[in-house]
Amino acid sequence: MIDPSDIGAPGRAIAVLTIEDDEDDALLVIEALRADGYVPTWRRVASARALDDALAERRWDVILSDHNLPGFSGREALARVRAHDSDAPLILVSGTIGEERAVAFVKAGAADYVLKSNLERLPLAVARAIEDVATQRSRRAIEARLRASEARFRGLVEALPDLILVLDADGTLVDSHRPVGSRILPDLDDLTGARVGDLMPAGARAHLMTAVAAVAADGAPRRCECRLPRGVGDGDGHFEGHLSRMADGCVMVVLRDVTHTREVEARLRDILEHSTNLFYAHDPAHRLVYVSPQSRAFFDCEPAEAMVRWTELISDHPANAIGVERTARAIGTGEQQPPYELELLTRTGRRPWVEVNEAPVVRDGRTVMIVGALTDITARKRAEAEQARAEDAARAAQRMESIGRLAGGIAHDFNNLLSVILSYAALIREDLPASAASAHEDIAEIQEAGRRAAELTRQLLAFSRRQVLSPTVLDLNEVVADTEKMLRRVVGEDIVLETVRAVPLPTVEADRGQLEQILMNLVVNARDAMPDGGHLEIATAAVDVDADAAAARPPLPPGRYVQLQVRDRGAGIAAADLARVFEPFYTTKEPGKGTGLGLSTVYGIVKQSGGYIWIDSEVGAGTTVTILLPPSDAPATTRTAAGRGEDVRGGDERVLLVEDEPAVRAMTERILRRAGYQVIAAGNGDEALQACRDAQPPIALLLTDIVMPGLTGQALADLVTVAQPGVKVLFMSGYSDDLIAQRGLRATGAPLLAKPFTPEQLTRRVRELLDGG
Repeated sequence: MIDPSDIGAPGRAIAVLTIEDDEDDALLVIEALRADGYVPTWRRVASARALDDALAERRWDVILSDHNLPGFSGREALARVRAHDSDAPLILVSGTIGEERAVAFVKAGAADYVLKSNLERLPLAVARAIEDVATQRSRRAIEARLRASEARFRGLVEALPDLILVLDADGTLVDSHRPVGSRILPDLDDLTGARVGDLMPAGARAHLMTAVAAVAADGAPRRCECRLPRGVGDGDGHFEGHLSRMADGCVMVVLRDVTHTREVEARLRDILEHSTNLFYAHDPAHRLVYVSPQSRAFFDCEPAEAMVRWTELISDHPANAIGVERTARAIGTGEQQPPYELELLTRTGRRPWVEVNEAPVVRDGRTVMIVGALTDITARKRAEAEQARAEDAARAAQRMESIGRLAGGIAHDFNNLLSVILSYAALIREDLPASAASAHEDIAEIQEAGRRAAELTRQLLAFSRRQVLSPTVLDLNEVVADTEKMLRRVVGEDIVLETVRAVPLPTVEADRGQLEQILMNLVVNARDAMPDGGHLEIATAAVDVDADAAAARPPLPPGRYVQLQVRDRGAGIAAADLARVFEPFYTTKEPGKGTGLGLSTVYGIVKQSGGYIWIDSEVGAGTTVTILLPPSDAPATTRTAAGRGEDVRGGDERVLLVEDEPAVRAMTERILRRAGYQVIAAGNGDEALQACRDAQPPIALLLTDIVMPGLTGQALADLVTVAQPGVKVLFMSGYSDDLIAQRGLRATGAPLLAKPFTPEQLTRRVRELLDGG
């Protein structure tokens, strides 16, 4: 088949069927076409049967037929061609046909006729015939498409649930469509040509006709809403109209009944505006596209101000990582995730807690939106936190009570042993000649170790009762320097210990023993974090904390502080463990290598001293413990150096010594006798009462332990002072003064000599009491 636009183009192929009984005539016809530039593919037939076969074989661009054929005529050939292909152009090519017959032949359906004597006209006739056929076929195709389009459009319109009105500029009804079963404006039937405004309520008429006139005037589409009767008994409905101008200048009005939609929207609006929850939606890039009015309560801003990235409205709380992960999973998988909790960050800096329920909106297999609801759970979280703190406090109190009982018993026995150690060391040192300098130094080290052990025992008792012991004004640099030698022995030779002491440094008010315990605990932890050796630094400094730095470490207030830092380059602490390091009994060490009391003790001491503490750590990079203590304006209290001390005058008075521990009793008796006193020793209250009754002359001083089997020291003192009025009483005990007072074992204000004690302390206190002190 050839394209009509290419007809006559040189070298254009063409399929030609010739109906001719004379082969030479057929060749002449073909040569005439070739001479004009056609490249014909052709076939000659001479019978009706051959013609039928050729027509069935293919479609021919043009059919050239003689008029007189053996057995049938050109008229019959034309009929057969039309029966097979109504469009195929047939041109009559004959040498004997008259003009009248040729015209009749064309009227019967032939495309043209050409005389064999005038074949130069044949190419033009062929071109015109092919073009006419192409034009007819194109027109029929267009008409078919138009009919199909009209049918589809009619079907679409008839399926629409909308009322469609076509009006002229004056509002006259030109055409209309009513939805099946609808009773909207029932008077529209058969009212083409009427003014639609006359059929509508006054309110709808004015609104709709104004919009129709505007669209007819400027052609710009418009939207309007009005209320129209929905039918008898149905009442008025809410209709949404879309108006557009058509090509002929009429205005098409599409009215849709949106009554149900508006009712649903009203209910949804009531829910959104009056709910205690906040509703929102954001796209996969976390950009918020909707926030309900509750944003004023949840974010402290108007909804329009909350149209930011979702992540900008949440805080940096570590717990928020779960919510961020679940939202990302919902976006990636299109699957709804479990509810989660978030800490928000409002425009005013508040940090409320919310429960989040989210759901992904998936279209074509892709998440296009996340919709969610927030429920304020701040009060619940606060209540849970308070409950948790109360439970933790109760558990801590139980643990501390257990520790206190255990520590009290251990400390009592340990203090008895320390009393013996310190006293005998002092006695040996007194008996050594001055020339034995090396021995004096060794004994001094024993005494110093004993004193440190006694301080640690007192700290253990103080921690179990949350009580600060003997705060004094101290130079922190001096405390670090005094403990440095001991700390170097603790860390070992494979760890380099460096101290950096800032000068000048304000003083602090704290308990020296507690500060030494802080250093000991932190250094031991650092040593354990560097099993293969490393570098450890203890540094002091005076620091000014500004508002920004304080805000980063709540509840630290701005101000000036004395800083103590212990830095190691050890294994570091994981973030999950870092949040719990100050909890009593929490430890990351292997079983048997840590009690979990070290850092909690440090924390308690710092807090009791009015200070602040935090830990910065990174796994593999090391740990820094920072302690800030409030500075003092007072000068440091001078610490008396350990030494022999001044001589204490003895005496010859009679002393009743009561102590249930044999080693302590023997040691105390020896010290008193060396000082010249007459000593009556008893192992319990009953023995002491018997000795008191038999003593001649009467005793001058009762020196008794407080906690003993049977009679307590207080009960014994009450009986002795009744039996011998005027006797002086001196209690001694290895328990803390606070614990003794809690148990009611000693009258308020009665003298107490704390164990462990030295011979000097014992004889001085005895002498002071006997002399009326």
